[in-house]
Amino acid sequence: MDIALYQVKLHVLCTLVTVFLFIGQVKGQDPTEQDLKNYICPAAEFCSCLYYAGLKRVGIHCQLPSLSDIIMKDVAILKTIQPKWTALLYIICTTNDKGYIRDKDIGHLNELTHLFVEGCHFDLNEGALAGLPLTHVDFTSTTLIEMPENSFTVVKDTLVSLIIKGTKLPGDTLPNAMLCSLTNLVKLDLEGCSIPDLFAGMHCKNSQNAHFPALELLHLKGNSYQKINTRFVNMASKVKSIDLKDCGLQSVSEDAFQGLDSIEEILLDHNPAVGTVLPTGLFHNLFSLQKLGLGNVSLVFPDQFLFRDLQALISLNIADNNLKVSDLFSNGTSVLGFLSNLTTLNVNGNNLDNLPSDTFDGLIGLRALYASENGIHQLPDDLFQHVINIETINVAKNKLTEINNKVLQNLNSLTGFYAYDNELSKIAVDAFETNGKLNTVNLQNNMLSSFPKALSSVSSLILLFIDDNDIKELKADDFASLQLLQFFSIKNNSLTELQKNLFMFCPSLIIALFDDNKIVSISPQAFTSQHIAQLHLRRNEIQDVEGMFTAMQNLNGVALTGNKIQHVKANSFPSRIQIINLHDNLISKVYPFAFKGMENLGE
Repeated sequence: MDIALYQVKLHVLCTLVTVFLFIGQVKGQDPTEQDLKNYICPAAEFCSCLYYAGLKRVGIHCQLPSLSDIIMKDVAILKTIQPKWTALLYIICTTNDKGYIRDKDIGHLNELTHLFVEGCHFDLNEGALAGLPLTHVDFTSTTLIEMPENSFTVVKDTLVSLIIKGTKLPGDTLPNAMLCSLTNLVKLDLEGCSIPDLFAGMHCKNSQNAHFPALELLHLKGNSYQKINTRFVNMASKVKSIDLKDCGLQSVSEDAFQGLDSIEEILLDHNPAVGTVLPTGLFHNLFSLQKLGLGNVSLVFPDQFLFRDLQALISLNIADNNLKVSDLFSNGTSVLGFLSNLTTLNVNGNNLDNLPSDTFDGLIGLRALYASENGIHQLPDDLFQHVINIETINVAKNKLTEINNKVLQNLNSLTGFYAYDNELSKIAVDAFETNGKLNTVNLQNNMLSSFPKALSSVSSLILLFIDDNDIKELKADDFASLQLLQFFSIKNNSLTELQKNLFMFCPSLIIALFDDNKIVSISPQAFTSQHIAQLHLRRNEIQDVEGMFTAMQNLNGVALTGNKIQHVKANSFPSRIQIINLHDNLISKVYPFAFKGMENLGE
C-alpha cells in the first residue's frame, strides 16, 4: 500500500538523535477526523505533533538526546507510540555512540507498514519485526548488530521493498537464507554493503536457489562480485533494473543477461577491468533495454555488433574509457550506428580529439551529447548533419579555438550550448543564426577579448555565462536582441566601465554578475532595466555609488564587497532594497539618511 510522505519544516535543536514519525492510513477502516484529534503524542518534552485530518495523516517529530543507555526514557519513547493508525516510522540517529535501538522497541506497532532507519545501531535479534505487516524496510548507513535468518519471516507476503544501503552487517554478509522467503520483493537495494557474491551458494529449503519472481529493481552497487553468470535470469527473470557499478567485476559471461525480457537498465560503470572482456553477444536480444552504463570500464568493442539489438536504448554512458576515434569504428562501420532511438550519449573523458563528420551517423534520435574532456581541437562543419534534432551540446574542457558559422547550422531544436574551459578566441558572427530555441550558452574560461557578436542576435537567450575571459568592453548594442535574457554573468574579465543604458534592450534581466573585473566607472543610467533584482559588483575598483542604483525599483540585493567606496550618501540605493553588502571597502563616512526609508533592509 502506498503512503504519501509529507515534509514538515521543523526547528532542529542541538540534539544527538532525531526521530521522525509519520502516521498514515492503514488497511481496514480509515481514521476519522476525531480519531486523529484523539491521537496521543508520546513524550511531549521530546515530541511535537502535526495533524492532517483531510489527508488522514498524523506527523510526529521526536528528538532523543542520546542512545548511550538503552534503558533511558529517551529510547522508551518508541514504546509509548500508540499502534492505532501508526503506518510509517522514520528514525534518524545523528551520533555514533554505543547505544542501540532494539526491534522489540517498536514491535508493538502492529499496523506499521513502512520502517526507515538511518545512521543508527539497530538490533534485530528479538525477531520483533517478523510480526509486523511491513511493506517497506530501509536501513541506510546503519549498523545492524544482529540479523538472524528469520528477521523477516512472517512478512514474506507483504514486504515489497528491502533497502540495506551503506550499512554494516553482522559478519559483513547477510544470513545465507534470509532472503529466501521474500518472494514478493519488488525492490532489493544492497548498495555499499561490501557483500561478497551475495547469491553464490544461496540455497533455500524448498528450491536450489533463491527466486524472486516479482523483483524489478536489483541494486548491488559497491559490493564485490568478480564474475557475473546466468544467475540473474534464474533468480529474477522479470527484473527491470540491475545496478552493478563499482563491484570489482573481472568478467561477465555472454549469457549473463539473456532471458531478461523486461530489462530496461543495466549499469556496469566503474568496473575498470570488465570492459576489456565484454563478449560480443552480451547485450543481444535485450530489445527492451533503455539505459546502459559502461563508464570507466576500460571499454574495448569486440566488433561492430555489441549494440546490435539495442534499438530501444535511449541513454548510453561510455565516458572515461580512454577511447580513441578509431575505437568507435569497426571495419569502417560505426559501433553506434544501430542506436537509432538513442537520445543521450555520454562520451566525456575519452580521447576523441579529432571527430570525423560521420561519428554520429545513425543516431537520428539524439537529443543530448556530452563530449567534454576529449582534447577536441575542432568541430567539423557537418558533424551534426545527422542529428539535427539535438537539444544539448556539451563540448566543455576541450581545446577548441573557434566556432565557425556552419557547425551549428540548422540545429533548430538546440537549447543549450556548453563550451566552457576551452581556448576559444573566435566565434563567427552568424554561428548561432539558425538556433531559434537556444536559451543557454556557457562560454566561461576561454580566450575571448570582446563580447561575441554572435550572441547579440540570439533572441531566445535566457542564461548567458561568459566569465573568466578577457572582455574589456560592453555596449548596449551587444544585447540588442536579448529581450528574454534573465541571467548574465561576466565575472573575472577586464571591464573598466559600464556605459549608459547598457541593458536598455533587456527588460527581462533579473540577475547580473560583474564580480572580479576592473570596473572604476559606472554611468548612473547603466542599469535601466526595471526588473534586475540581484546585482553583484564585488572586488572591482568602484569609488562612488551615488545615484547609481536609485532607478532600479525591483533591486532587492546588491553586493559591493571589496571595492574602494569611501562615502555612502543619501539616495544611493532604492528604498525597497533588502540586502546591501559593503564589506571590505574604504568607507570613512555614512551620510545622514543614507538608508532612510529602507524598511526591508536586512544586511
